[in-house]
Amino acid sequence: MKIRQKLTIGFVGIALLAGVVGYIGYRVSKGICEVYDEIVDETAPTLLALGQIGENVHRIQVEAVSFALMQSEQAPAAVTAESEKELDQLQEAKEEVTRWKGEFAKVAENEQEKEFVEQIEKYEEGLYNAAIALVNSKKEGKSGQVILDLKEKLEEKEEDFLKVIDAAIANEQRQLHHGDELADKLAVSATNLIVAVSAVAFILAVAGGYFLSRTISNPITKLKDAAIELGKGDLNKRAQVKSKDEIGVLAASFNEMADDIQKRNEELQTMNEELRATNEELETSNEELQSTTEELETANEELRQTQEQLIQKEKLAAVGQLASGVGHELRNPLGVIKNAVYYVRTRIGTEDAKLAKHLAIMEREINNSNKIISDLLGFSRTRPPAISPQDINKIVQNALEVVEVPENVLLVKELGAELPKTMADPDQIHQVFVNIALNAIQAMPEGGQLKISTKRKDDFVEIEFSDTGCGIPQENLSKLFDPFFTTKARGIGLGLAVSHGIIERNNGTIEVKSKVGKGTTFFVRLPVEMQKYGIQATDKQKVAVG
Repeated sequence: MKIRQKLTIGFVGIALLAGVVGYIGYRVSKGICEVYDEIVDETAPTLLALGQIGENVHRIQVEAVSFALMQSEQAPAAVTAESEKELDQLQEAKEEVTRWKGEFAKVAENEQEKEFVEQIEKYEEGLYNAAIALVNSKKEGKSGQVILDLKEKLEEKEEDFLKVIDAAIANEQRQLHHGDELADKLAVSATNLIVAVSAVAFILAVAGGYFLSRTISNPITKLKDAAIELGKGDLNKRAQVKSKDEIGVLAASFNEMADDIQKRNEELQTMNEELRATNEELETSNEELQSTTEELETANEELRQTQEQLIQKEKLAAVGQLASGVGHELRNPLGVIKNAVYYVRTRIGTEDAKLAKHLAIMEREINNSNKIISDLLGFSRTRPPAISPQDINKIVQNALEVVEVPENVLLVKELGAELPKTMADPDQIHQVFVNIALNAIQAMPEGGQLKISTKRKDDFVEIEFSDTGCGIPQENLSKLFDPFFTTKARGIGLGLAVSHGIIERNNGTIEVKSKVGKGTTFFVRLPVEMQKYGIQATDKQKVAVG
């Protein structure tokens, strides 16, 4: 018998046992629920009817007593009208008692419940008559003592009536409790049955699994032991397996393989001796080749970096020339258009609201175009920085004063205390900080958190801008500082390119880390003041400062 057939038989047997246990549990649980639901369905309407009867009995008593004890100086005609109204209310309450008594009689099955129906009929009329008598005595203007006597009589009848109702409710509750006890007993019996069947099924499954594992594991163990010994170098070891299933076929193939390995091993030993001499010669040649390869790789990497820098500088120079020319050519006609809009607005005043609205749109778009042109001209100008010792926290605060932070963006500032002054151009660094903060806010249209922190890091002051916006895809990070690269619907993609150039000219560095859906963090590092803190200036810093 094949292994697949053995496993199939074993799994089918276990599945059948599990199915039997599950079916028994399902049938028993369903039976318990049906018994309990039947008891509840029989008891609930009865309790509802008794509760409504008791409520309306009390209502009859309260209505009649309230009317009888009412202090009234009204005319007899008014009293008569009030009494007629009260009699109608008593009749309405009596009809409710009669209706719910009928509902109770419909569901009354045993003799005790039918006896309660008879007692309710007995007390119903007496209570109603006593209430009518009390109301009529008030209507006829009888003495207070007569009214009090009738009130006590009514209260006695109500008390007797309610005792019958309470006894009937207690009887129904006893039946419901009996149903609970019956359901509990059935549940205990069902649990014992399920546990017994489960135990038998478990024992059968374990026994069948053990037998199945033995028929499969023993041949596999022998084959494994033979493979281990063969792996250790005992080429005479063979697998002693005689089964006719897949494992037997595998063992026969293993033995054939061992024979072939033993034969080839003898041939390889001879070849190894010949190769050993050749390898020694190749190792010497390989060391020389590896040394030459490393030198070539280093030179190639330096050449590649130099080429990239040259290409980037040529690209930036060409873009700068284009930006300068285009910016000047566009700014003049935009100024003329803006003046024309201003002239038209002064001529029409506020008479034509629709035209005024379109003029406002034109003026807003002209301002946006002017901003783009200013970015182009700013990119084309490469003014050398006026580097001097600066308080970086002050530059951060000044930048935030010109940035409008929406209400749905939480601004968190963690500015380090007693930081050394940095060597930087304050106006240029201010421009960089404003640009990064605006980009962070634009990346959080639904709101979020913008965190700005400053701290000392080696010979630099590090300024960190961290937002919880949409993030930047990994494939766009390498192009983030390229001119005219942008993923925004508006803008031309010069802000970060300009910022990158400013930071480099201020002897600093700018880096970015981002994760889509989590946010983006910019790290700006600027050198600290050297003379005050005794730091040896680099050649680049000496040129910039000197």
